[in-house]
Amino acid sequence: MTRMMKTIAGSRAIAAIMAAIGACALLAPAALAFHHQLSPEQVREAYSIGRDRDHRDAFFANYIHSPRLPDTGPDVQLIEFRTPYEQVAIRARDNQWSAYSPPDAEKNYEADPREVIVRVLIYETPTFNFPAGDTQPDTGGFKFHISQDGRAIEGAKVTVDDATPVGAGSYGSAGLGGIDIRLHFDAAQFKSDDPVTVEALAPTGQTYTTTFDLAQLK
Repeated sequence: MTRMMKTIAGSRAIAAIMAAIGACALLAPAALAFHHQLSPEQVREAYSIGRDRDHRDAFFANYIHSPRLPDTGPDVQLIEFRTPYEQVAIRARDNQWSAYSPPDAEKNYEADPREVIVRVLIYETPTFNFPAGDTQPDTGGFKFHISQDGRAIEGAKVTVDDATPVGAGSYGSAGLGGIDIRLHFDAAQFKSDDPVTVEALAPTGQTYTTTFDLAQLK
């Protein structure tokens, strides 16, 4: 009886050790969640998230930060850190009403450069208008600093589109304008496990700052 109890106790100890090892194995990928390059399995996984209407909003919320609206000055409505993984999910979401398939997602991913996009959506307010005569691309007088672990990261290019506030039929009816700015980077410029700080410097002198923990993003 004693020998049997010892055997059972030993089995339980081994099981506990194996469970701990398994838990460590599950935690390890989370520490390096951000990937510079995606495998076909990861592309299909991101595709599935983008098509999942019940859960995708919670997923996308992790990639979007909304700075506090100041009493005066511009409205930096959101700052988004678009990883290659999230971009696959975005394309799947935006093509949800078409015959967009996982093989299509893989083809689009292979055709696009491995890039990170920092998106900044900015609107005018009753106390702020974009300055006229800004150099091209027109960033509304804003400047941007992207850094990681104290290291400044320079983007490859900047693209800018006009943006209409939600609920406004046109700029004329709303009386306010907006710009959708996208800063493009090579994904390999970023380390997988260090926070990234994004600073948007307004022409009014205000600074809008947020930090993305890449260990928590895919």
